[in-house]
Amino acid sequence: MQAALTVEQRFQRTPDGRVWTPGAFSYDFWQRYRQTFDPLRIIARVKDVEDVPENWKVSSGEGVEFFALPHYIGPKAYLFNTPKLMKAMSEAIPKDAAVLMRIPSPLSLLAYLILKKRRQPYGLQVVGDPREVITAGSVDHPLRPLIREGLIRGQKKLCKDAAACAYVTQEALQRHYPPNGSAHSAAYSDVYLPECYFSSARRFGKRKSKPWQLVAVGTMDQLYKGFDIIIDALPQIKSNVHVTLVGDGQFREQLEAQAEQLGVSEQLTFTGHLAGAEKVRDELDKADVMLNPSRGEGLPRALIEAMARGLPGIGTDVSGIPELLSQTELVPPNDASSLATKIDELLLDPKRLTMLSKRAIEVATHFRHDKMAPRRTAFYQALKNSY
Repeated sequence: MQAALTVEQRFQRTPDGRVWTPGAFSYDFWQRYRQTFDPLRIIARVKDVEDVPENWKVSSGEGVEFFALPHYIGPKAYLFNTPKLMKAMSEAIPKDAAVLMRIPSPLSLLAYLILKKRRQPYGLQVVGDPREVITAGSVDHPLRPLIREGLIRGQKKLCKDAAACAYVTQEALQRHYPPNGSAHSAAYSDVYLPECYFSSARRFGKRKSKPWQLVAVGTMDQLYKGFDIIIDALPQIKSNVHVTLVGDGQFREQLEAQAEQLGVSEQLTFTGHLAGAEKVRDELDKADVMLNPSRGEGLPRALIEAMARGLPGIGTDVSGIPELLSQTELVPPNDASSLATKIDELLLDPKRLTMLSKRAIEVATHFRHDKMAPRRTAFYQALKNSY
């Protein structure tokens, strides 16, 4: 059975017809869907370009086609292009296909209007919470409160009417966006963790002259990952630390300027986008502590991957992060002082770091590929059975 999948990610298409992605959603990623649905149609914004950066990955291929929606960036462009998007979305969604939408996503709200009119069932993958992602500091737009409220209400409605709902959290997202009583509901992460990705627990000792290595991984296309909070915290950290920020995006220059203004540039390394999981794991293996001070999340894959490498973590008390870290490793969002204090507290206690490394691996084992894959497959099959 064919499936159509809507995603918020933006892609680029070269003259040879191939579609490319800077990170997530490579061609290999789509194969998990193709075990149940084939062919697979990806409905997303696609920009035509002459070429792409060398480290980008191919996303299209045999059995995976793209339906290119008009390319836009930002709420204003979304509103301006709504008529074109609605027309394109109606053409993009086959009437005889299973439909799956990753939310939160403004595009999914347009798809919902079409599906409701057709009385066509659909499934959802709930990967985030607009209550937290569309917050002050993450999105700088005069209409932010209205956009946030609209996405919250829309996501609740989408979950209420879906035939099947999959959540990346065990409880957090379900509390705010519950499925209807007759829908198939599942909980699993998109993270890919085969047994070979796991490391042994680390042993920490007192650090004298060499700086502690801290790492954070995520997109810089928005600020919800809290990289700016890490930079604000650096002047307040008493321990000798160096921070590596893995990722790229439109706000990188702003973050670099922020570091320069605060005089902490020498304590920071911006790696840019790293192609391939191996290069990211190399950075994780060099680090002592993973930082995840997000303003909003679903269930952060980067944190799970870091925990599989035995990295203790510090995160914010938002959405699914408390399902991964204990309360003693959590700080409030948007609080650089609390983050700095927590970092110092942890680095001054090597025994605690050693204990947290062991716990991190124990938690990460719950997300091993052999445990997640059957849940995903069962969800896809339940969606397929609703048609």
